[in-house]
Amino acid sequence: MAISDHQIEWLTQEEVLVFDNLTKLLAIVGTTSRSKKWYRMFSLIFWLAAYIPMIVGLTVTAVHYIKDLDFLAYTLHHLVLITVAVFVTHLVVPLFDTQILYVMNASKNTYNYESDFVENYAKKIIRKRIKLSRTITKMIYFGMVWIMLEVQVFFMIETFFLKSYQTVFPLAIGLDLNRWLVFVPVVLWQELIVYYTTFLPTTLAVLCYTAWSHLDLEMRILTYAIANVQKIVNEKLSQDGGPGSVSEIYVSYCNHFAKHHADIISEYRLAVSWITPLVFFIGAILFITVGLSLMSDNLGIKLKLFWFLVVQYIVIYFWCLISQKIGEKSEEISEVVVSTPWWLMPRSCQSTLLLIMTRCKKPLVLSTPLGADVNVESFMEMMKSVYQAISVVYQMKTTS
Repeated sequence: MAISDHQIEWLTQEEVLVFDNLTKLLAIVGTTSRSKKWYRMFSLIFWLAAYIPMIVGLTVTAVHYIKDLDFLAYTLHHLVLITVAVFVTHLVVPLFDTQILYVMNASKNTYNYESDFVENYAKKIIRKRIKLSRTITKMIYFGMVWIMLEVQVFFMIETFFLKSYQTVFPLAIGLDLNRWLVFVPVVLWQELIVYYTTFLPTTLAVLCYTAWSHLDLEMRILTYAIANVQKIVNEKLSQDGGPGSVSEIYVSYCNHFAKHHADIISEYRLAVSWITPLVFFIGAILFITVGLSLMSDNLGIKLKLFWFLVVQYIVIYFWCLISQKIGEKSEEISEVVVSTPWWLMPRSCQSTLLLIMTRCKKPLVLSTPLGADVNVESFMEMMKSVYQAISVVYQMKTTS
């Protein structure tokens, strides 16, 4: 495809490094083909050796606290979160490895119109986006550190002040945790689980940002090229000369517009459409478990998961906002096509532009696993549904 076949040649080494850092962030999960072989093997052994016993232990703990809603909900939250982490890293990531590599590689490519006019615009917006990418990368690294520190703070509060349970999170496995030889290995085991589980939001953040960023940039470049088709044609004429070639130049660039638009749609279907159901599938499950845990009478559990819920709301909101912007940008392409001087172009160009407008009748709208459009309005509806569900459970708890 043209988008992926034309690598951006004018990027500096420092700018290329920004894209590579995002790829490195994704590679630390250890299950993508971009990870080193020894690290993939180590990750596989670690996940099997550490996560499966933890999932079994949390299942036993959930049964142990079956009559205690406070610890049952909190235990289920960790059980679901860890199970989802295993599901994503060992099933989804390898299964969609081709799409993931496409997303990461495409970020360093763009459509080549062979026009200095378009290229200068592309340089301007891509270099501006690189600055944002550099900031996003730092925020993702900071987010991983923040999660680890937040867990340690609440671990200390729970262990030394509230004393509802002794370890990082409840684990009723029949061990004498009052003995340091038992307590320390269990805590270290849980700390490793927490560390590796942070790869789940890291993977989603890198994929979502990279996919959106490239798709948005390409639609901006296409919109700019269509809106300035006359300037591009004049530029080409000044380079090649000969007024008799005007019709051929118009035909050539209209074909470029149609191909570029088709490539954008293909990229959306290949790289973006599968990410959104994944984000909302994980989000819906975690919203439920976190919501139940927030009804706990345990102050430590409430404080710990309150921040988790806030961050989750922010992530889902921004993805809804991004989805809405993608839809609006794809509709804008049709509006720009209408404003072009199509009456000056050959009839074949008019047919090509009409084809683009026909495609734009179905905007690039992301959807949830249930088929609902992902936008700010659907986010508010989801918030209402989650609130109503939690309110019903809370009323059941208070009246029982």
